[in-house]
Amino acid sequence: MTDPVDFYISHKQNPRVYKFEVEFTSMLNGVHVANSPILYEEGDNFSVNWYMQKIGKVEFNDYMKFLHEAYKCGSLNIES
Repeated sequence: MTDPVDFYISHKQNPRVYKFEVEFTSMLNGVHVANSPILYEEGDNFSVNWYMQKIGKVEFNDYMKFLHEAYKCGSLNIES
């Protein structure tokens, strides 16, 4: 199998998948920081606020499209 989608189709699997929306906000001394890298000095206050919301169940074709796109990427984009 060359694509992860092939596994689900050949084994007639229908996974139960839920979509979540996650948002992270970096704060430096109480001010929102949107750029990277974050430069801070001793005594600075760095925090990360996060918000997560359950969107709902994902349809089979949408999940297969997500898997196909996810496995195309050769390396992770950790910086984002």
